[in-house]
Amino acid sequence: MAYYGTPVVPASSNTASALRGYNLWTWRDYVMYLLESRMTTSASADLTEPVLLRVLNDAHQEACRLSHFRRSTEFSIDSVVGTRDYVLPPSVAHDKVVQVRYGDGSIFQPLAMLPVDRFLEMFQDGAETGTPRYYTVIPGVRQFWVGPTPDTSVTDAIRLIAQTLPDPLYRLCQSTAHSVTASLTSGSSVVTLSGTLPVEVQAGDEFGLIPVDQSDAADLVEATPSLWYTIQSLTNPVSSLTLAQTYLGPTVTRASFIIAQVPSIEFAFPGQYGMMIPQLAAARLLATRDPNLADRLRGEALQSFDIQMDTSFRSVVPKTGIGKTTLVRPY
Repeated sequence: MAYYGTPVVPASSNTASALRGYNLWTWRDYVMYLLESRMTTSASADLTEPVLLRVLNDAHQEACRLSHFRRSTEFSIDSVVGTRDYVLPPSVAHDKVVQVRYGDGSIFQPLAMLPVDRFLEMFQDGAETGTPRYYTVIPGVRQFWVGPTPDTSVTDAIRLIAQTLPDPLYRLCQSTAHSVTASLTSGSSVVTLSGTLPVEVQAGDEFGLIPVDQSDAADLVEATPSLWYTIQSLTNPVSSLTLAQTYLGPTVTRASFIIAQVPSIEFAFPGQYGMMIPQLAAARLLATRDPNLADRLRGEALQSFDIQMDTSFRSVVPKTGIGKTTLVRPY
């Protein structure tokens, strides 16, 4: 099981394969294949990287809505005697608070949510003290208030659950674009880089070597790796990586590589949805140029989705790295 955000990455094991390789790069690659195989080169020449990433993001969020797929995080906050105002962690600056509970460490009761004006009518300046029964979220400053104001200080007394849509897909690193190469030793999980990557890379992203030996070409640019490995950890700045799986291929030096973000839905269900999201993205791009073809692609994608949902489950996937997280099955 893997998680999205700042994910919990599986420990190293002696296997040459990582996740299934359904990451942002392979999605992007498949969209290009669908367009180039069903359109003329000139028709797709105006497709820019920002446009491609935007339609992939739109398709990813559509798939999450179709499957009722959401992320959630639970936080524990200490109550402070005489303190009504509490600050939301920066990591949930754009999340939606869906529940606040208050308790003594063993029993927690949900607090009723009130609009700000109604909360102020009931508790005015926060002078009323006791066991909190209500809360309100203050827009703009990312605070929430509880009322009555706690009359005791209790560790982890406030439990807050926040939900959000999946993070945007944008992390793609092509080594050729940054003049950085990789060296790997067979039987090791450490990737040594010839320089420092000037882009954001996170644990949980996937690393793949460019398969130069599969072609007569001396070098391949923007090729799709045949094997992907999950990044377990990395140095800061990024000058070396540790993979979650032992690399068992041939020892290589000065190799080109690609690092790609793994979408949240793939962390929850690796490979479960196949190439449905690239199909939805390609259908969006074709909607105004070839509506009939776009409809067929979308129909194929949704048919695949319906089949998968027969054997899947609807879930809440946690955003990790802060607070307590859980994977929740059906509502």
